[in-house]
Amino acid sequence: MELEVKDENGRSWNFVCSLRKAGYAKPVLQKGWRDFVVANGLTVGDKVTIYQHEYSNDGIK
Repeated sequence: MELEVKDENGRSWNFVCSLRKAGYAKPVLQKGWRDFVVANGLTVGDKVTIYQHEYSNDGIK
């Protein structure tokens, strides 16, 4: 599944989310994730929250 994500500065990022095929099938962010991590100076222990906006005919709710 492809995800288009905007950061707090409005910059767009494209990630690919897939499920591991072996062992525990948990979601994994791939393509684009590493670039996001490096560009934002993220380190072990940092938290990232991804949420979805609901859209109406007039725009974002």
